[in-house]
Amino acid sequence: MAYKRVSMPELAKHEVERTTVYLTPLNRLRLSALRRGEKSKKINDALNRAFEEEERKAAFEAFMANLNAVEARESVMPSIEAVRLLRKGKDHEVADKRRV
Repeated sequence: MAYKRVSMPELAKHEVERTTVYLTPLNRLRLSALRRGEKSKKINDALNRAFEEEERKAAFEAFMANLNAVEARESVMPSIEAVRLLRKGKDHEVADKRRV
């Protein structure tokens, strides 16, 4: 899920929550170079990226689990024939043969 990036004044209009974050000395130094308001934005952007990555990994793992759960079936028509029919726009013929 992608999150829209908003400016701090826009963010302040919405429900926000204050929290305590323990920073490494390097990150504290990096944040100290930013203007007021940019610190929260930078932290929120980093959190969004981290959570999006975790969500992407979880979705991929769920997809792979579902994919592995699908049982292989014998084909009712050669794949080359199916592709030819699909390219000709005769997808209903492919579906009809699958029902046999």
